[in-house]
Amino acid sequence: MKEKLRTWIGYALPPVIWLMVVLSFSSGSFSADTSGRFIERLLRCCWPSLLARLTPAELELLNVVVRKLAHVTEYALLAVLVLRAHAGLNGQRRPVGWVLALSIAAAVAVADETRQSFTSARTAAATDVLLDCGGAALGAVAFRCWERIHARGKYRRP
Repeated sequence: MKEKLRTWIGYALPPVIWLMVVLSFSSGSFSADTSGRFIERLLRCCWPSLLARLTPAELELLNVVVRKLAHVTEYALLAVLVLRAHAGLNGQRRPVGWVLALSIAAAVAVADETRQSFTSARTAAATDVLLDCGGAALGAVAFRCWERIHARGKYRRP
């Protein structure tokens, strides 16, 4: 019984925790202003010569790019964790895992953007839902590639 519980926790808990992290990102604490200040501080610390050359418009563009890449990355990881949980708990790698992972990611993306629409420091965008779903699909493909490589026993270089 303890082993089953440990297995269930080891597979089911990571996607649940990550889902909560993703939803926490839609709070006002993670607004564009906040991430912009963080990026500026990071550049000031690590790459001051670049910061000195960037115009305010370029800094804003960098902030937008980082934020959009964050959308893709966080939902790719969510899909990977859901697929891992499905495979680990069911012992199978069927298309239903993909449907489950992409459906959960899409539902969370819609909920996330809906929540942002009620936060004064944030704006909701349908394009972000598409980015999130694209990130989830990318994560699912990456997970499948990883499975195929490891199913062979070792990675073979071309």
